[in-house]
Amino acid sequence: MARFFTLTPSDVAFIDPGRGRGPADRLGLAVALCTLPWLGFVPDDVASAPRAAITRLAEQLQVDSDAIRSYGRRAKTRTDHVRSAAQYLRWRPAGELELKELDEFLLARAMEHDSPTLVGVSWVCTGALGSGVMWDKMGTRQGETMSELTTTQPAGTPTWIDLGIPDLDRAMTFYGALFGWEFDVGPAEFGHYTQCLLRGRPVAAIRPNPDPDATDFWWNVYFATDDCDAAAARARDAGGSIITGPMDVLDQGRTAIIKDTTGAQCGLWQAGAHIGCEIVNEPNALLRNDLVTAESGPARDFYVAVFGYTLDANPDMPELDFTFLRRPDGHEIGGIAGDPKATKSRWGTLFQVDDADAAARRAVDAGGTSAEPYDMIYGRVAHITDPFGTEFDVGAVMTS
Repeated sequence: MARFFTLTPSDVAFIDPGRGRGPADRLGLAVALCTLPWLGFVPDDVASAPRAAITRLAEQLQVDSDAIRSYGRRAKTRTDHVRSAAQYLRWRPAGELELKELDEFLLARAMEHDSPTLVGVSWVCTGALGSGVMWDKMGTRQGETMSELTTTQPAGTPTWIDLGIPDLDRAMTFYGALFGWEFDVGPAEFGHYTQCLLRGRPVAAIRPNPDPDATDFWWNVYFATDDCDAAAARARDAGGSIITGPMDVLDQGRTAIIKDTTGAQCGLWQAGAHIGCEIVNEPNALLRNDLVTAESGPARDFYVAVFGYTLDANPDMPELDFTFLRRPDGHEIGGIAGDPKATKSRWGTLFQVDDADAAARRAVDAGGTSAEPYDMIYGRVAHITDPFGTEFDVGAVMTS
């Protein structure tokens, strides 16, 4: 352990560059820097590192070892430090060839030992190369699997979600209990726009609703676009309307809120510093979005005109009026469900969970409600309502 927790002069200069980094941050960054090569990752609870290691680092940095207790109260601080440490160490994500070699190695070892665990790991690695599909049509978008994203999603892909509610603290309590999210609350000048974090990465946002008289709340989905202004213009030309924007959001990106010809609202997002959801298609993160409307024909026409989607029927459920939407490259990004009984058109949001029944119980315990979970052809689903009346779904892969 001493070998991993011994700092070089260049390490010390990196940790304490003379820019006012406090003792707790210096010590926390040092733990991250030394833990990465030791374990290959940094635990969320940095203070849980071996006491001897923390003491050794504190002596080298000439700080009090107890400073670690106040480290990383903001998840973003921990995330930024891990990324900085990885860059300093010149770590990089594995390339496609390296992942393929790992996949072949794990599969070979699994076949040798007949190990279900290793076979499962191999299956995930195969998916990471883009050749595996976890949930076929419900759930993971075709050709994609659980993933951490570092680049902008292709145009037309649901890339971000946010929710405006009347009570931010209560919302954080509910969604923290349901999904295990942490929160990075934004400053008052930005409306306390709060990032919802999974493993320190943004997966959604919540904020106080600016309309004090609002009674209807929903998760708003934003579609990636390379040109927000052009996409908004296509929406208007296709018979929709522009509610807000296009406008810049500091250096984060450019956005607009549009309404389609059926009255459903969604957003456009041209990424800048903020690429959107950085984790998707895995438990406690966004899985998919589908539009439910009584006017499926006009809706199909609108989204084809705006995003250039192609349309595909669902042979698994021919009795339903359901159309898959595919990007020009053929990847499915969601769908349009025609329901004559729908009183309003709205994009729905589905989050993946490990266990739909357990998630339903957590939602109720946290002050929401849940319909009885049910099985359908692609998985087990529960319809959840949060304490403010926001409806959404959670889904888990069928285990038997």
